[in-house]
Amino acid sequence: MGTRWSKEEIAELKLISDSGMVLSEQLHRFPGRTLYALKTFASKRGLSFRGATDWSEQERAALRVVYAGRKSIKAAARDLLPNRTYAAIKGEAYRLGIRVKHTTGRVGRSWVWASIEQSLAKESLTVAQLAERAGASINSVTKAIERRRAEVHIGDWPRDPLTGKRSAAWELGAGRDAPRPARKTSRESCRDQRLKKRLRAGTLDPFAHMRIQMAASGRVN
Repeated sequence: MGTRWSKEEIAELKLISDSGMVLSEQLHRFPGRTLYALKTFASKRGLSFRGATDWSEQERAALRVVYAGRKSIKAAARDLLPNRTYAAIKGEAYRLGIRVKHTTGRVGRSWVWASIEQSLAKESLTVAQLAERAGASINSVTKAIERRRAEVHIGDWPRDPLTGKRSAAWELGAGRDAPRPARKTSRESCRDQRLKKRLRAGTLDPFAHMRIQMAASGRVN
């Protein structure tokens, strides 16, 4: 096991990075440390140093595009910064103060989740509705909700007017999930189907029951 890095060494590395110094010219600050060890440790902390291959303004502009986009850093960098390693990209971004608007990964924030948060802040919505608003696939929305399950809860189980199926309507914030309504029995389903047919055929007065109740209470002569 190697020698543990001290707070003073870490502070020196950060100072060299922030000041734009060439690390190989500052080895006297780190007795017992090799240049390779310094670069390896610094890259893990997101630090980069000026060297023979300085970043051009065009590369820095591309770096900002990479961090502002919806793709992952690695995927976008392959297209826009093919000659830079992932460690170099992370280090230069840190040195310039560029912060990613979203991160991807198993527990990270993603643009899909950002859209979900924004939509649920206004109203409760189903996965299908969230996917439509985000411009994402239903699978992506489902996975995003699964990763952030502790931050949302089911507020209702609305029925689709076309299919009749119920779907969970999600709400932002921790809370107890609304229980899913029990499925209708075969008898109840048949009764509802008969009522729908009568309504479509015009042979059922939907207000008849209401008038009977009002008459019984004396409110209708």
